[in-house]
Amino acid sequence: MINHRKIAWASIFTAVVLLVWGPARAEDRPARPLPEWVRSLITKHFPDAQIQGGHREGDEDEQRYEVKLKKDGRHISTDVTADVGVVEIDEELRQDQVPEKVMKSFRRAFPKGEIKRSEKSTDIRVTYHIEVTTDGRKREVTLSPRGKILEIEKRD
Repeated sequence: MINHRKIAWASIFTAVVLLVWGPARAEDRPARPLPEWVRSLITKHFPDAQIQGGHREGDEDEQRYEVKLKKDGRHISTDVTADVGVVEIDEELRQDQVPEKVMKSFRRAFPKGEIKRSEKSTDIRVTYHIEVTTDGRKREVTLSPRGKILEIEKRD
């Protein structure tokens, strides 16, 4: 006689085991070498930094890589894309490298706060602006690097 309850529990247990241990985690996968265009771009923008590693991010249509660097003992993480170049930089800072105005504001808000880590983040947003005249009307069209129209401004 088949015990359906035992089969159901065994199936659930197997599913949980496969979900938890089955899929390879990103850190468990062997690192693939970065494409030459990524290495070249990183070397151009960060000539004194050593590449620690990197991986592809985003969907298949987007060629975006996150690259980990080390410079003067500090960690830097940067995102690069094939069509724009460097689009984001996260740079670890020593406390003495944080601007005075930033530290003053921080200390006012958190007078007893113990700083664990400081980082400077730079997001680079690239857009394209095209001025056009159509049917006698002037417009400025703003587009993303992927071709999405972000804004149409009247210039009449």
